[in-house]
Amino acid sequence: MNMLLIGHTQGIGPHLKEYFACEGIDSSTGHSLTDDIERSATIGYVDQFDVVIINEHNGMLQGELLVDLFKVYENDRKHFIVINSCSQDSLNKGEGQFGERQMYRSGVDYVCTNLARKRTTSSLTNLRLGLVRGFNKTAHNYNSIDPNNIGIAIEKLLDFPKDMIPISVTLLAEYR
Repeated sequence: MNMLLIGHTQGIGPHLKEYFACEGIDSSTGHSLTDDIERSATIGYVDQFDVVIINEHNGMLQGELLVDLFKVYENDRKHFIVINSCSQDSLNKGEGQFGERQMYRSGVDYVCTNLARKRTTSSLTNLRLGLVRGFNKTAHNYNSIDPNNIGIAIEKLLDFPKDMIPISVTLLAEYR
């Protein structure tokens, strides 16, 4: 399995890159996703990979990138995994992003569900994670997912029987 991780330097990206020993790209490797010309080159670069994990979080960029990738590769045998979030926002007055993150996550959910229904040879999974240990300033007060276990979960998703496609998977920490 030839895997590419888009967004490997922040959040759970470093854990996934190490776990899968895969190539990681983002703006730090010269693959800007905000510049149209460079994003086009990045989309072409994806051609050599079977599995593409999209962990890049920059507003609606994640959803837009997925749509662009799917337009090009929907008839290839690729599996796209979108790392999304289902953790609850703490919306404090004056923080300037009131409701914006929730809208972004809902947008990614919508894009993933509708693209997955196209029934093409490419497939995608929207992996919605709850609180991940070490990546949220309030996570120490709650049960949280061990970031090292996310790679294991992705492996299991990729090992699903070929006649079933997990479209949206929500992973929450065990309740203790």
